[in-house]
Amino acid sequence: SMLRFDQEIGGPRIRLFKDALIETDTKLKAKYQPVRTADEFSLYTWAKDPAGQPTDRPIKQFDHGMDATRYVAVAVEGEKQWVILN
Repeated sequence: SMLRFDQEIGGPRIRLFKDALIETDTKLKAKYQPVRTADEFSLYTWAKDPAGQPTDRPIKQFDHGMDATRYVAVAVEGEKQWVILN
């Protein structure tokens, strides 16, 4: 997966590199939990309202890398529309 802002920028602004880890967290890996930010994209989910519809509140689980990526992006670019490409 690649994360980028809307189509107007002409190309990706944030790239996540596969196999760039210096050391894998073996405790997380043993629990089948994400060991890199790219692993978190497919696990990122939103809470649901009483009717079962997704809300704008993410579920705070397996999201440390996602949070860090979002904080950096907002600090650099400000609030914009996000697009996740697979």
